[in-house]
Amino acid sequence: MFVEISQKRFEQHVKNEYKDKEKQNENHKIRPQDRLNILMIGFDSTSRMNGKRHLTSTFNYLREHMKVYEMFGYNKVGENTFPNLIPLLVGISRKELNKFWDWSKYADLVDFIWKEFHKAGYATFYGEDSDYMANFNMYSELGFKDPPARHYFRHNIRSIHHTYNVSRSQLCYGPEPMYTIVFDHLKDFALKYNAAGIPYFAHLMMTEVSHSSFNGLSRANPVLRSMLKELNEASALDNTLVMLLGDHGLRFGPYRRTWIYGRLEDCLPLMTLIFPKKFIKTYPIYANNMEDNQWRLTSNYDVYKLMCDLSFSKDCQKKQKGISLFNPIPRNRTCADANIPAGFCACGSIYLLDETSSHVGVAAQSFVNKINSFTEAHRAVCGQLSLKHILSVYIQSSDSANIKTFCDGQSPCSNKIWSQLKSSHIDIIIAVQVSPNDAMYQTLVRYHTSFETYEIMAEISKTNLHKKADCIDSQLVPYCDCQP
Repeated sequence: MFVEISQKRFEQHVKNEYKDKEKQNENHKIRPQDRLNILMIGFDSTSRMNGKRHLTSTFNYLREHMKVYEMFGYNKVGENTFPNLIPLLVGISRKELNKFWDWSKYADLVDFIWKEFHKAGYATFYGEDSDYMANFNMYSELGFKDPPARHYFRHNIRSIHHTYNVSRSQLCYGPEPMYTIVFDHLKDFALKYNAAGIPYFAHLMMTEVSHSSFNGLSRANPVLRSMLKELNEASALDNTLVMLLGDHGLRFGPYRRTWIYGRLEDCLPLMTLIFPKKFIKTYPIYANNMEDNQWRLTSNYDVYKLMCDLSFSKDCQKKQKGISLFNPIPRNRTCADANIPAGFCACGSIYLLDETSSHVGVAAQSFVNKINSFTEAHRAVCGQLSLKHILSVYIQSSDSANIKTFCDGQSPCSNKIWSQLKSSHIDIIIAVQVSPNDAMYQTLVRYHTSFETYEIMAEISKTNLHKKADCIDSQLVPYCDCQP
């Protein structure tokens, strides 16, 4: 919570700090007087559908009082949280980030979008509800050398976890749910700066409540609704863009292993943009484009560009990836156009293939070989994995007319597809189980028809949990079976 000071002293202090920065915004297409606060709340492992299932009363309230845009075609671009947050907050891919930053360095040098808002005179907030799963501290103790935002919640959460021995299984600090404490802190931040007339950017990432639970998000729903209702009744949402989002869907467990629906939810995270009705009336062209873009294929890069528009920054607009959601998104946009890797692309038709086909067997073995290659240099501690079962295999294609020749009315598709399909390649989504640890994995394998070769085209998803591999670096844990 904030240390109590007089509102008058607070307003004077902050206005003196930020008043000179407003001059930068004068030539922007959005008028400075119409600038929006950004209140961005992310929930780990939350698909669009699971958000609808468990945040029902929150969305119902927001639809009554604001304009809600639900991004039906919002597609993830990475396997887990980190490679999806980087495009959203930095506008580049994880691979591009690796060119100048890795876990051996402080994250201060990364150009997060909130830095652009800070330059434009915004107060900034960055927080996560988890200590041990914090995104920039998970694989390194370094994290940030200096607080990355004006208000940085990590010190609070570490104090709660370590000083008071918070139980992770109960997600509580004494009688108080942890998400209530975090939401109260965010609410105080928003109310304080709104009353001072100072714009703000806030990004809160909630992990504990939803990361490993299909139904956990429902616990936070009434508290989230109450917070947003209180902000709205205080007129603190009159000039605020509220963003409720997920990084990806649930990546583990029985539902994820429903290979079609579980995979689709994993690839299609929650992204809901809630605008003040006044802003929408003032900018009808943006409103019309947003209305259409709900049904277009979009990604984290497009949301980053939208925030660029709202930050009055020319620097972040120079980044190549993405189209601002204020602009028209092409109806025929492909995953490649949207910088969505093929292995996570939710577009196209999916048809069941025959698991007994020799092509499927070779593809599955190529897949297991790839997994083993990750731990090859650590064979003294990580055992060799072998193929135990092929769990499922589907063909994915945007050329449904061509595929239907072999698959229409047949389940699975005819094996003639491997030799007679008129295409340079065949993309298959394959799930396997390995021994001796019974781990389950899924990926996209591309069969090149001309060369009769198999290529792993996507990051490898591990879809079940097994005993922690504490014998190796944490980034290799999903692929290692520790030797006794």
